[in-house]
Amino acid sequence: MRLHGLIFAVSGGAATAGVSYDPKVEAFCRHMGLAWAKLGGLTAESLCALVDEAAREDAEAVSESVQRQRTLERVNAVTAAELLAR
Repeated sequence: MRLHGLIFAVSGGAATAGVSYDPKVEAFCRHMGLAWAKLGGLTAESLCALVDEAAREDAEAVSESVQRQRTLERVNAVTAAELLAR
């Protein structure tokens, strides 16, 4: 899944799994604690297993990751505004 699709899915609380075609997708999945696999060598069986893993993910843990990320975003916005005000 493309990075922005992953971000929107996680933000909406959907069970989410990433298929890494780019290091940023892999990094986001690792950061958020999501199931993921590399695109190269992906088979129908491994994709089904990935989807099953995503369905079993702890929704509360993912929600906590989302909340931590939102807090970091607020800090970044405040910091950027302070820097621009100088």
